[in-house]
Amino acid sequence: MRYSRFFPLGHGRRLEVQGEFKNVFNIAQPSGVSNTLTVDTAGYPLAADGVTRLDPHAISLNGSDYAPTGGLEQRKFQLGFKFHF
Repeated sequence: MRYSRFFPLGHGRRLEVQGEFKNVFNIAQPSGVSNTLTVDTAGYPLAADGVTRLDPHAISLNGSDYAPTGGLEQRKFQLGFKFHF
């Protein structure tokens, strides 16, 4: 999002003040998830306890069900001034 405003100074001169925002609402932006799955010697997936076998069809394909491993920048603000003459 960007906001810009001009202020007249007279004799054809003006000042521009601008503000730029990135991720204004500070929403989490994961860039990757942990997709490591522990399996037994037969190749069947194991639960977190390392003992219980899971049904392969019960594994979620939704990325939001897994822990994020990285993320993009959070809220950022930049202020600038420009003098027109």
